[in-house]
Amino acid sequence: MRTLPIKNALTWTAYPVVMLVCIGLFITLKGLGFALLAYTYIPVIFGAASITFLELYNPHIKSWTANKNDVGNDLLFMVTVQMILPKLLIFLIAVSIIKTIDHYSVGLTGFWPHAWPIGMQAVLMILIADFFRYWLHKVSHKNNTLWKLHAVHHSPKKLYWLNVGRFHPIEKSLQ
Repeated sequence: MRTLPIKNALTWTAYPVVMLVCIGLFITLKGLGFALLAYTYIPVIFGAASITFLELYNPHIKSWTANKNDVGNDLLFMVTVQMILPKLLIFLIAVSIIKTIDHYSVGLTGFWPHAWPIGMQAVLMILIADFFRYWLHKVSHKNNTLWKLHAVHHSPKKLYWLNVGRFHPIEKSLQ
């Protein structure tokens, strides 16, 4: 049986191990009674720092190592398009829905399975969201108009963890 060199083994195990450590950190911090922001953001920051270090230490392709300009541009995309824009849109949509329901006194109690355990509701929500995201992604590769938006995601010449968040704001809004 052939043994893998340490760097090759690291390539295949680093990401899953970091994700498992982040999940464990989340569960541990929550169990210890940390505040919501702490037990959600500390694992995310730890994961981002770990993956950044590992990509610098052991890049898949050395020429993909990011420079300061790449990181600056991709960080701007990540913060504005992946963090701020979704929160803003969710807020605006929630306010619109609440105003519409209040205005028309529409009862939507049968629309969502409120009686289900919260965990099952979360799984259902993720399945529904991923279903639509998957088909939007498929169509974006075939439809010329949507491709022009989606091409922003495929535009980086170097591939590293931070630039996977590069999306056109309109495509992100559709997601």
